[in-house]
Amino acid sequence: MSTIDDPRVARAVLARLTIVGDRLVHTMIHEEGPEAVLHRLIAGHLPQAEARSAATEKLGAASLRQVATRIIADTERIGARIVIPQDAEWPTAFEDLNQPSDGDAGLPAPPPCLWVRGAQPLGDTLRRSVAVIGARAATSYGQHVAAELGHGLAESGWTIFNTGGYGVDAAALRGALTAGHLPVAVNPAGLDRPHPQGNSALFERVSLISAWPPGSAPCRSRISVNGAFLAAMTGGCVLVEAALRSGARTVLAQADALGRPLMGVPGPVTSALSAGCHQALRETPRVRLVRDVADVIGHLTERRPPEGTTT
Repeated sequence: MSTIDDPRVARAVLARLTIVGDRLVHTMIHEEGPEAVLHRLIAGHLPQAEARSAATEKLGAASLRQVATRIIADTERIGARIVIPQDAEWPTAFEDLNQPSDGDAGLPAPPPCLWVRGAQPLGDTLRRSVAVIGARAATSYGQHVAAELGHGLAESGWTIFNTGGYGVDAAALRGALTAGHLPVAVNPAGLDRPHPQGNSALFERVSLISAWPPGSAPCRSRISVNGAFLAAMTGGCVLVEAALRSGARTVLAQADALGRPLMGVPGPVTSALSAGCHQALRETPRVRLVRDVADVIGHLTERRPPEGTTT
């Protein structure tokens, strides 16, 4: 399967050579097909000088076929599969990333493909999915609430998604595991080096998704883009704990721009790690205050009027 004229392989190579989430590259793939875009990229016929130089640097002395062969071999080695838009398990909600959004959420374009490690088809896990996110340096209160939500939502048939970070994210994943339900970590690095490394044992117990090929290291820009992918593919977002400035608040803003149901958990007024939740509850009209699993499920399943109508 290492021929670059295979659309799955071409998309995987484009994810290696281009900036994942780049809107121009996504548009060209949609209009011309991944194989044609890949050949244009190598021929230096892309209009973006930055994209051309980045591809040249990443390719180095290797040929396209060598890059493709390495990606496929690494994917098989880690027990993952490459999922593309033509597959039934592709997150169709990624299409929302192509719609105009309010505010300055900085939404990326959909990725060329995904790397998925986990036996259950991704589409099945997305039907009833919710992102439970929050502070890395979580308090004992935040970790307790996250674990309770993770367990209760999983027990009720919802799949817990987040990035798998320290603190709230890890607690929610562990809570879901105690309910015997497999949660999903959407990671900003290659699946052979998931981030953060300190959660490696946890990552072995959950399903993993990444928009970046094996060998990719995490970085600030990838973490931001990854948060938007998490917000897009899930059916709602629960902010458990967050400081006034935090990556979790960014994901909540991205989910807001995508029109997803938004929820925030209140905490002690004396806690700096609840200040971000309180600010979101106070200043973002669409954020619903939730206290427990029943509140979250109630908001996720609430019937909403069509866009542009009033109640």
